Amino acid sequence: MSGFPRPRERYVTTLADRLVALLAATLFAVPSAFLLWFGLNLELAPLGVFLESPWLWGTIAAFAVVSLFSPDLFVDLLGALWHAMYRLARWLH
Repeated sequence: MSGFPRPRERYVTTLADRLVALLAATLFAVPSAFLLWFGLNLELAPLGVFLESPWLWGTIAAFAVVSLFSPDLFVDLLGALWHAMYRLARWLH
């Protein structure tokens, strides 16, 4: 037994697996995108700037694409986003 870690086992995913993962990711991505969009608009409102709704739909679509093609990256991305929003909220208020 060597001191090297075992390589991760590769698992085969089917299209159905990916679609179920996309549905599950949507449950987290939509509220996250909405909170990000709403928070940015809340901070930009005093400047007279407003992000239109295509920004919201674009963010949701970007989350969907990332979760479909790279589920591990999606989890890391969403975790980093929530961490950054939490730190920013603590810093602003």
